[in-house]
Amino acid sequence: MYALTDDISPMQKNLLDMAFNRVYAKTGITPEENTWGNAPPTFKEFYAEIESLCSDENHLNHSAAQAISSKLQHYLEMNYLNGQTNISYGGDMVSFDISEVPDKAKPAIMYLLLERLNQSLRKDKERKVVIVDEAWLLLQHPHAAERIFETLKTSKHFNLSYAIVIGELYDLMYGEAGDTILENTSWRLIFNQDKKIMDEVAKTFKLDYSQTMRLLDAHYGEAVLTVYGNNMPLNVIAAPQEIELATNKTDIPRLQRWHKPAKKPEVIVEQVEPAKRFSIDNAVQLKNELTPGQIDILLRNGFHEVRDPGFIKGPGSIYLVKNMTGETDQHFILWNLIKEEIKGYTDNVTHNLTKEPDVVFTSKDGRRVGIEVERGRKSELEIGRKLEVLERYDDWFIVVINREDKDHYQKHGPTFTRVTVQEKIKSYFIESEPPSQPE
Repeated sequence: MYALTDDISPMQKNLLDMAFNRVYAKTGITPEENTWGNAPPTFKEFYAEIESLCSDENHLNHSAAQAISSKLQHYLEMNYLNGQTNISYGGDMVSFDISEVPDKAKPAIMYLLLERLNQSLRKDKERKVVIVDEAWLLLQHPHAAERIFETLKTSKHFNLSYAIVIGELYDLMYGEAGDTILENTSWRLIFNQDKKIMDEVAKTFKLDYSQTMRLLDAHYGEAVLTVYGNNMPLNVIAAPQEIELATNKTDIPRLQRWHKPAKKPEVIVEQVEPAKRFSIDNAVQLKNELTPGQIDILLRNGFHEVRDPGFIKGPGSIYLVKNMTGETDQHFILWNLIKEEIKGYTDNVTHNLTKEPDVVFTSKDGRRVGIEVERGRKSELEIGRKLEVLERYDDWFIVVINREDKDHYQKHGPTFTRVTVQEKIKSYFIESEPPSQPE
């Protein structure tokens, strides 16, 4: 009953104890064990006892009873509190649905159900699991939270385990209740979290960098599982029956593949490229392909915004860039874009910060190809030194950042602009007409 009258004074608590003793005595239940089989009083009978104390001549009892009566009055309308318990635990699974309970009363009802379960399930040593969904409702009430502490700490002695489900880890990490739950749970399954608390989440669960990034960018079913202090990535793949039971969000692309197949599943309508995984290791990233949370992570880790045309003409797009070289951002962006373009054909590609060409890759026919990216007009002496290195490769070419510099390098060897270099790269892997150097 304390769960229904949270935040009460010592005087009110004493009056509750008095009312309990009186109403149980009226039903013949006393401290004598042979009376415990009698039918216990109902909530209405208990409330009537509190009401009778409202007319007590003792002013303190009178005031305390009125305060408690006002707290309990709205529970009278809940029929499930005004009868004898008839719950059967004979099935493999018992579910308590409190969705129709008024929000204000849900914490109290959850507490009463847990108390009942705790008493009933400790009578034998058979293996049992209690799953508490929306547990934050209980954690916000000190008395209920304190009772959960005791239950979690002692349940293992009765072969009884608890699974606590909480939507936001914030509710666990800030407060004594959460600390106790975390200390007494060995398995924790953590899904996508708000970036505002990720630093604290990472610290609390000892997540490394990749695990933290995984949670920030997690899709449906992607999580981190912690078992006895060991963390590991986990993907939860739902069966079709589970999808039907657990969600009605049939428009979620992530879940659609588990729904009923099309009439002709053997016909492939279109091939969908898998979404690129967000990684802070990519030094150049298009801003419009990132979520606000990902942008925030990059900016806090040394990236900055740069507008650059990439492989096209015009002002171009905004990139998030982390340039740790001595080159300009323009050079750094084109250098990385060329490398990523080649990786679409082969993994045998490297980029260099040494005297070797900026990018080196192996073509389809096994040739080693060097690419030098140039910004501005180098002197004849500097160009000569670069050519000495490039000519050691089976094939090579130069890419100029600014179109007006093309003629300066063209006389020394094959030169391409940012607009034509994609076609040149493609020619090393796909048979087609050789790309012409003019735009």
